[in-house]
Amino acid sequence: DELVLVDILRPGEAEAALMREQMRLHPLAVEDVMRGRQRPKLDRYPRHYFVVFYGAAINRERRRVAFRELHLFIGPHYVVVASHYQISEVQELVSHCRRFPSRMPTTGSLVHWLLDAIVDDYFPIVHDFAEKVTRLENDTIAGERSPLDHLIGVRRELILFRRVVAPERDVIGTALRRDIVALEPELLPYFQDLRDHLERLTEEIDTLRELLSTVVEARNSAVS
Repeated sequence: DELVLVDILRPGEAEAALMREQMRLHPLAVEDVMRGRQRPKLDRYPRHYFVVFYGAAINRERRRVAFRELHLFIGPHYVVVASHYQISEVQELVSHCRRFPSRMPTTGSLVHWLLDAIVDDYFPIVHDFAEKVTRLENDTIAGERSPLDHLIGVRRELILFRRVVAPERDVIGTALRRDIVALEPELLPYFQDLRDHLERLTEEIDTLRELLSTVVEARNSAVS
């Protein structure tokens, strides 16, 4: 009855065999882990749930957002985390569990801690986008013409960000509607709050996309 957390970083064929044969995780879900590039989702299998989520951070060197795919296998007494990339929130979770094991008594509390930390780290990224769009708007008003490829690049990043955040909102919504063993009734308000955060992020991204489209139109009009 002990709660077990397994963190698998950069899984290869040996780890895939371990997940399939010893951990008895569903082979289709393990295949998704190995292939990667999965859309955020929640799948139900006979022995566990399978969740795909994305960590995100600003890459200062490349001046763009880096997304890191994360896979969760959620069972009654275990959570298996697998990723091909180092994700800071996962490392923080492992460290937190080692220091304060009594604060993570169930799989639901463990999963919420991790997903909440990931979503919290989205907000600074949205703030960074808001500052970029504001600068571009101010430059356009001042008569300065920002390079079109830069405007298109920012808009492309916003579209990519929305393709992550909006499906994740639906993942949490699905988790709230289903009878998931990992989500204890007392945790439902916390997951509802998590969904509300994702809803707010989606709305803010949509607002920035609309504002950026206005900036592009104003720039094109000025050029004409």
